[in-house]
Amino acid sequence: MKHIDLSNCKLLSTCIIPIRWVDMDAYHHVNNARYFDYMAETRASYFAKILENKDTQFVLVHASCDFKKPLVYPKTISVKQYFAEMSRTTFTLYYTFHDEQDDQVLYAMGKGILVSIDTKTTRPIPVPDHIKSLINPLTNI
Repeated sequence: MKHIDLSNCKLLSTCIIPIRWVDMDAYHHVNNARYFDYMAETRASYFAKILENKDTQFVLVHASCDFKKPLVYPKTISVKQYFAEMSRTTFTLYYTFHDEQDDQVLYAMGKGILVSIDTKTTRPIPVPDHIKSLINPLTNI
């Protein structure tokens, strides 16, 4: 993942996550797969609050993560979720992983691309206007 300039992105949410001992791997740091769980938890928490129509959902079609510094137990992290860009049916979110006590310490950066789908047909649909207005600061509805 290339360097991400978050100055053009909208901060959507922050999720505080305590690292569990079981998140660790044999190398005594958080296993790579857990970062994707942390992104999913942050995303799910946010969308549970804003989704009005349960017939529309979002499916993750791409996920990536660049690891900057190992996370270790015990620690509580802050996962910040940013809106980056939107097309007709998809939008991109970025994630940063920080120490809850020190926002200057960056452990990882992640990316997720989601597609808006109709739950009955499982086909892509345009991102609903009310979601656009909440996550995209440049939306003109």
